[in-house]
Amino acid sequence: MGAGRHLLLDQGVPLFPMGPVWLYGLGLAVCPLFLVIDQLEDLAGVASHEAARFARALESLTEVESPRLRLLATARSDVVDRLFAITSLRGLLTRGFHPLGALDDQQLESAATGPAQTAGFAFEEAEILSEIGRDTAHSPARLGLVSLSLQKLWQQRDEPRRLLTRAAWQSLGGVAGVLCEHADAVWESLAASERRAAEDVVLRLISTTGQRDSARRETLVDPAGGGEAARQALERLLAARLCVEIAGEVQLVHDALVSSWPRAKELLSRVGVDQQLRQRIGLLC
Repeated sequence: MGAGRHLLLDQGVPLFPMGPVWLYGLGLAVCPLFLVIDQLEDLAGVASHEAARFARALESLTEVESPRLRLLATARSDVVDRLFAITSLRGLLTRGFHPLGALDDQQLESAATGPAQTAGFAFEEAEILSEIGRDTAHSPARLGLVSLSLQKLWQQRDEPRRLLTRAAWQSLGGVAGVLCEHADAVWESLAASERRAAEDVVLRLISTTGQRDSARRETLVDPAGGGEAARQALERLLAARLCVEIAGEVQLVHDALVSSWPRAKELLSRVGVDQQLRQRIGLLC
């Protein structure tokens, strides 16, 4: 998925031009093929005809009746409902769907320290991982936040000492600082029209008391409100993991996007309590 997905779909290049026979060109007749598709959740954010086309391509792989071919796709749990809504994908998911439970603190620690040790690095303090675990514990997108935090910390690694240091983690501002920096980068990547619609989406996900709140997808993309612009903005925020959608309910991924993100504070200050209250009333109508 990702950039490769856009290259294949947007330019109209046939995904598997020769059907199942294409696989044998990769050497399936000689050696087994284990095909892994990571981040299948990206499929929920593309146009419906593109999603259907990609799903049909995956289905064509299952037509190859060979024990040498195995197909594994991974997806975030919060997007599973939307993947099942893709008709041509539903049959594949129901045929072999294996939900995994959330990682506990010990598993998260192993997931962080293992790759670091493989690269010859260590955490200067075990407490860094404990902080990351605590600060993400109540987020509906915990694993994504942990991954983002570790990615940013890795970029600040101490090469001479082969350490992931306390000083580097503090300079990032912890989980809140990492997330707010990421949110700013996403915001700057939005076009002006997308930004205006995204502002409305974010405001609708903050309660009148200044707390993280949730809203139904259909109210956020109501044609009477933002309509298509709101839908596109919401998809951008979901893809960037600033928002998460579970069973049709959308919410911001972490309290820090309300309490620590300067842009959200600016938006709240700009619209004022009265405007925000009117928006909340609109969600209830």
